[in-house]
Amino acid sequence: MILEFDTPGHSRAAIKAMQARYNRLIKEGKKEEAEAYLLHDPNDASKYNSAQNYKDNVMCICKEAPYRFWETVINEVQAMYKEAGVTLHTIHVGGDEVPNGSWEQSPICNDFKAKNPQYKTIEDLQHYFLRRVNAMLLERGLNTGGWEEIALKKEGNRYVPNPEFADKKLQAYVWISAWDSDGLAHRMANAGFPVIICNTPNLYFDLAYNPDAQEPGLTWGGLVGNRQPFALTPENLFTSESFFNPPANTGKQELLTSTGLQHILGIQAQLWSETIRGQEALEYMMLPKLLGLAERAWSQQPAWAQISDPTQRKAALDKAYNVFLNTAGQRDLPRLDHLFGAWNYRIAPPGAIIINNQLQANTEFPGFQIRYTMDGSEPNMNSTLYKNPVQVNGIIKLKVFDTRGRSSRTTTVNAGELAQ
Repeated sequence: MILEFDTPGHSRAAIKAMQARYNRLIKEGKKEEAEAYLLHDPNDASKYNSAQNYKDNVMCICKEAPYRFWETVINEVQAMYKEAGVTLHTIHVGGDEVPNGSWEQSPICNDFKAKNPQYKTIEDLQHYFLRRVNAMLLERGLNTGGWEEIALKKEGNRYVPNPEFADKKLQAYVWISAWDSDGLAHRMANAGFPVIICNTPNLYFDLAYNPDAQEPGLTWGGLVGNRQPFALTPENLFTSESFFNPPANTGKQELLTSTGLQHILGIQAQLWSETIRGQEALEYMMLPKLLGLAERAWSQQPAWAQISDPTQRKAALDKAYNVFLNTAGQRDLPRLDHLFGAWNYRIAPPGAIIINNQLQANTEFPGFQIRYTMDGSEPNMNSTLYKNPVQVNGIIKLKVFDTRGRSSRTTTVNAGELAQ
């Protein structure tokens, strides 16, 4: 496990906690102790809005409190790992999504910039912050992990790998979609940075399985069902299949070199908890997607991923994915019905259509049961079992069931039109 303490943005919880500490100690007359860990500038009038719509989630990195805070965090985490007898090798510092406008009207930061004229922009201040935190970790023999921003600098309108940090043991977790960035993960690995691929349209598990209005999850980065993690090609992100497929190669898309390939440490899926409401929701969004992630993370590059012709590659991928679905549906998912008290993995609604009054239905994962009714009632485990195409009349309701009797949402068909 690699712990993340996201700073200097995404830091609202820490800022508010240290403000509460400050308020308590001020009442006790301990001003110096109170200010030691106060992470914000109380007089900062900067106007910004974070990705999560916060206006107060950025640490004031021009004062010493954030570095004192970080030193305490590192020491405490190291002590816990030592007590547990577990090796600590990396701490993830976040470093992402510091909104435009941060620090611009902070008296503390303006005074800092006046005394240190080499720091002019938000980016300059972020690099200053990273240098100091990275130095603390290096002194303790630890690697610095962080989202891709920690290892980038801006040249014009384009972000490029920052050579200053190439030899500072910075591990970059790259989530930007490959076709939006000319292969950012490739470029960073080729530049010498250890890279963990976190590609949004394949590995963001908080994205919805499909566009159904009843399906939970976000859609800003596309859709991530069970196929997208399986169809990721880490060795060449431009051949990865996703809901938003990349355009034809423009000639600007940078591929991994043989050296760059050695810098790819692995892949990581994300499931952001602010969208999750309880354990069952967590398991639903995570499974069965996690099976495709494991297939890509723990297996060698599949043969289909090495086919250059897109049509032939897709045909080979379809065949491999069919084997994957059959294996998961008939072996792996039934195991989850009984493992550790059973898991609340997602059961996809059945696909169904009526052609010439004949019902035809299928499941995403072979091995699951489809049951249906023709009287308007909701299907249950006692309803008619669908085996083959069958003559029907009127409105048909169908559900998919696992070995425990858990069901999918209902699919309703009538006169050849699908309506859920």
